[in-house]
Amino acid sequence: MRKHILTLFFLCLSLLSQAQQDSASIAPIIINKADSMMQMFLQRNWVQFARFNHKGVKDLMGGDEAFIAAIETQMKALPDTAVKKASAGKLLQIVFTKTDIQCVIEQIVEIDFSGIVMHSITPLIGESRDGGKNWTFFDGSGSTPLIQNKDIKPDLSDQLVLPAVKRNMIQKKGTLP
Repeated sequence: MRKHILTLFFLCLSLLSQAQQDSASIAPIIINKADSMMQMFLQRNWVQFARFNHKGVKDLMGGDEAFIAAIETQMKALPDTAVKKASAGKLLQIVFTKTDIQCVIEQIVEIDFSGIVMHSITPLIGESRDGGKNWTFFDGSGSTPLIQNKDIKPDLSDQLVLPAVKRNMIQKKGTLP
């Protein structure tokens, strides 16, 4: 009996170390893909940006073309120089499910517009359905009350922990509110 318990213990330990190793090998890929998405955002390359966005978001907006059109329309309100920074931040969590790998990574954006500088850190939820090679993302901040994260991805893991959004707005000196 004791021998079986030890065998079971070492098997569990082996599986746990394998999951940690998988997380370690996947982490740089997640960061790279999230940062690539943010670079496409900075470059206003909406076709490539759309490829990094989760299918659920695009489906809710009417497909790829409707998604791209909506982003283009929204971004026309901002001058090309308004977005000062858009990058991936810390990788906060990786969860392996039966059907995919999910993660939470910070999205860092800084916008300077109309005399106000807004710096925000929001959670991005990532999904890979091919073992971690390719990733798509969506904003997990819950900033749209009518669309919840599970509307975008119904099988979103309950193990994911989404941090609160951090926003800091500063009015530049010499500008009117």
